[in-house]
Amino acid sequence: MLKLKHLFIWGILSILTLGLASCSDNDKIPNELIGTWQLVSASEWVKENGKIIEEYTYNYNEKVTFYDDGSFQSWDKNGYSDWELSTTGTWKYKKGKLYITDDSGDEWDGTQTASVKNLSSSQLIMEFYEKYTESGTLYEYCETYEYQKIGE
Repeated sequence: MLKLKHLFIWGILSILTLGLASCSDNDKIPNELIGTWQLVSASEWVKENGKIIEEYTYNYNEKVTFYDDGSFQSWDKNGYSDWELSTTGTWKYKKGKLYITDDSGDEWDGTQTASVKNLSSSQLIMEFYEKYTESGTLYEYCETYEYQKIGE
């Protein structure tokens, strides 16, 4: 089972991947993405040779703001505490993919890529998917995050 912090990181990465700091005419920043989003639900599964071996659903307090300059900030809230800034970075959007990079270097290395499954003025759904083979065994990993827009 992945630790909650790992899940949070993937969530932030998922959100960040929605935008593009500098876009071509064909990959304009979607206006719907700009603003503040709160996590509604998160789920993941792991497959080994096509069979699900782990499956989880998570509920935790996370919100992220995507700015039109290609930057983002995310916050988390534990229990009754105030929102705490947890990650800052940059994001790019291109052809239905959100590329997010943590500038602080604390959460993950490099850039994470999420597929944007739905983006409207009120809902953002993104998915991280990974597939690899190790010692002849095929592994697949998928995380899905649903966010609701709470501010411009």
